[in-house]
Amino acid sequence: MVVWLDAESTQALCIIQRGKGTVCGDQICGSNEDCSSCSSDCKCGNNQYCYSGNCITEAFCGDGICNAGEDCSSCGVDCRCGKNQQCYSETCITKNYCGDGKCDFNEDCSSCPSDCTCRGDQYCYTGSCITKSYCGDGKCDFNEDCSSCYQDCRCGNNQYCYSGTCLTQSYCGDGRCDSNEDCSSCSSDCGCDKNQYCYSGSCIAQNYCGDGKCDFNEDCSSCSSDCGCGDDQYCYSGTCITQSYCGDGICDSNEDCSSCQSDCACQSGSYCYSGSCI
Repeated sequence: MVVWLDAESTQALCIIQRGKGTVCGDQICGSNEDCSSCSSDCKCGNNQYCYSGNCITEAFCGDGICNAGEDCSSCGVDCRCGKNQQCYSETCITKNYCGDGKCDFNEDCSSCPSDCTCRGDQYCYTGSCITKSYCGDGKCDFNEDCSSCYQDCRCGNNQYCYSGTCLTQSYCGDGRCDSNEDCSSCSSDCGCDKNQYCYSGSCIAQNYCGDGKCDFNEDCSSCSSDCGCGDDQYCYSGTCITQSYCGDGICDSNEDCSSCQSDCACQSGSYCYSGSCI
């Protein structure tokens, strides 16, 4: 500050002399100050932020400007597509329609055959143009098999065609127990396990007298321990027979009208003589 007296008015004049530099905090944004070096003097306005010493207006969806980071998908109000355009995957593309002469990405021969026409040697199948096939063209197509077109869909060596499917031919000794083989017809492929034996084409668990099971080849004569008869039975020729007694109401072979009259009574008008009704 410089002070001197005015020669005419004799009044003291006070002149503030600004130097080239200013002081941060004097509420004046000097030429050598910015929002980065002195934010207290060089404040940014509303909706602004400081970037590298400059006040930048903040962008937001709806500010009328299609800013960086915005597109027609994220902010359609600022980044509107043109009249004949549509937004697709964040990009404005020209609108298409069936019949505009262009086969667009969302059209195919099924949805728009006028734009996506197949060639003369093709036909449309589930939206794709497929080259027409015929039996004898040397290609086994999806609608052909070894039954419908054997010349195109021949089976390989050691195979045969069954209901449109090529099956590997089987033979006894190929190491596989096929559906037409069993332990009787091909024991080499369908051998039974260690504790089994083959009976009528089926593998049966081996049994022995005394294993507690009365198996098909055992009876009360050959193995009474497994096939014992009941308390009121006896074994006769391998079969358990219910024991009879006088008074059981049955005239058994060992009973007659003499030995057991109650079971073998003679009819009215007859009498018993020596075990026979006369």
